[in-house]
Amino acid sequence: METATLNPHVYPKLPYDPATAFVPVASIARSPYAFVGRSGLSASSMSEVFSLIRSQPGKLTYGSVGNGSVIHVAAELILGAAGRDVIHVPFNGGPPAYNALAGGHVDLMVLPVGFAPGFRSEGKIRIFAVTSAARLPRLEDVPTLKELGYDIEAAQVIGLLAPRGTPAGVLDMLNAEVNAILRQPEAQAALTSRNAEAFVQSREQYASYLRSESERWGEVVRRASIKVDP
Repeated sequence: METATLNPHVYPKLPYDPATAFVPVASIARSPYAFVGRSGLSASSMSEVFSLIRSQPGKLTYGSVGNGSVIHVAAELILGAAGRDVIHVPFNGGPPAYNALAGGHVDLMVLPVGFAPGFRSEGKIRIFAVTSAARLPRLEDVPTLKELGYDIEAAQVIGLLAPRGTPAGVLDMLNAEVNAILRQPEAQAALTSRNAEAFVQSREQYASYLRSESERWGEVVRRASIKVDP
């Protein structure tokens, strides 16, 4: 939920406060990221990537879909383990960023995990790790960051918010209906095929999740001094 947990930290003059303007209704799905590099990079594992960064400070680059985007901040979260001495190259959206990676014009990137298998099968990237809690069905040979000793887990989360003031009975009904759908095997299979998973929570659990994610991303944004001009 980039709108609710990240934007307040990267946009200094955001005209609304998600924490007060909206109330959580239901989380729907979450999909992790893959930390990848161009195919010609002289590293084949996370440890080799970090060694390369430390041996060549300020030389390697990482791309993103835009300054302050969740892809940018997720990369900063991961690269923090290596000291973050990597040059950020923001692009105007996904297609130019992904094309730059596939063309070898940037060294590293965080990708939505659904894009990673296709790029790898074409020989355009190397996948070093995924940000999920467990290995993924379509990327069973790729370790998680936690497996490698980094206490990092991150995912793109899709959920529903409603304007503050929406009656509690309506919010409870919507939460129950969404969760009932997500518990259906067909819905879970459809999400799994896209390297996502159903994310079933009560309204209270979802609210707590959003608060904790906002705190976590806010810390990364402050540490990396990320700001987006209005």
